[in-house]
Amino acid sequence: MHLKFLLLLTCFFGLTCVKSQSFTRYRNRNFHNPNPQKNCSYNICEHIPNYPENVIKETVKGNKAFHSYFGDVVGPAKDVTLSDRSGGASYEPFCKTTVVTKIPRIMKDVDNIERVIVNVDGYRQVIKFQTCSFSNGGKCYGAGLLTRSTSCVQKFNIIKLVTINIDNNDLEYRKFQIPTACVCAYSD
Repeated sequence: MHLKFLLLLTCFFGLTCVKSQSFTRYRNRNFHNPNPQKNCSYNICEHIPNYPENVIKETVKGNKAFHSYFGDVVGPAKDVTLSDRSGGASYEPFCKTTVVTKIPRIMKDVDNIERVIVNVDGYRQVIKFQTCSFSNGGKCYGAGLLTRSTSCVQKFNIIKLVTINIDNNDLEYRKFQIPTACVCAYSD
């Protein structure tokens, strides 16, 4: 009799201690993009299989304090025209750039840890930035005027994005490095 009771108690205890698969299952999944050359650039991945979209939507809906963080995170001015203070002359940059718009779902933070970015319908974090186009072989336009070697160099900046902690369903604010500008640099 005691053996049956002990067996029944063990089965009951085992069933009640099983972890819920609803959220922790995503922690064990591989979030690496299967084709990083095509869909990821600068550690920003947009198209992720098994992205926990429904879980993220429910978590964000319950955290109204984070609602104001969604929208355009950073955006460069379009068609920047540099002019002097008198408004006469206009200037062109030494390095050509490409404007990029991303809606990240997975990114590596400043500590090089992959994070799940909150980006679902109704709660978007759009990143707009400029990258060097390197259309001139990486050299600055007008470099022949200088006696030094020049090169277009990608500059980066740190931004904050709302992420979801897969272990405990918490929204977190994390730091990420993104490209921001392309500058002309010289060396001796």
